[in-house]
Amino acid sequence: MSEVTVKNAPVAPLNGRWILVVAALLGALGLTLSAMSVHAFVPLVDSVGLIRLEKANRYLVHYSLVLLVVGLLYQFRHWPGVVAAALLFSVGVGIFSGSLYILCFFEMTWISRLTPLGGIALLTGWLVLAWAAWRQGR
Repeated sequence: MSEVTVKNAPVAPLNGRWILVVAALLGALGLTLSAMSVHAFVPLVDSVGLIRLEKANRYLVHYSLVLLVVGLLYQFRHWPGVVAAALLFSVGVGIFSGSLYILCFFEMTWISRLTPLGGIALLTGWLVLAWAAWRQGR
């Protein structure tokens, strides 16, 4: 893979390492927000907000693990589509969980329209990953 230069400074080529970095950061963020949900956020949100927090935390932690597996898969098998699936998972969980977090703390009900877009990105990520695996069997 060739290097890209910006203003005479070499930039590393895009590789699958970013997937593992994002997985680790999402895992750390998910753990932190889960702990804060139990201790610090309880007095700040109502019962519906707590349900949203729990769901946002669950998706954040679960998809950090999904990205970890996808990142490790990419380290061993450079299948076409794996990076696209990882990108869809990253964006999808960011939109899905992020919109739920925003709904918990701010009265921005319009943001709830974004939540399904995050879910669609997550679903598309799974379909792209399935396509990538299917193509390897040929």
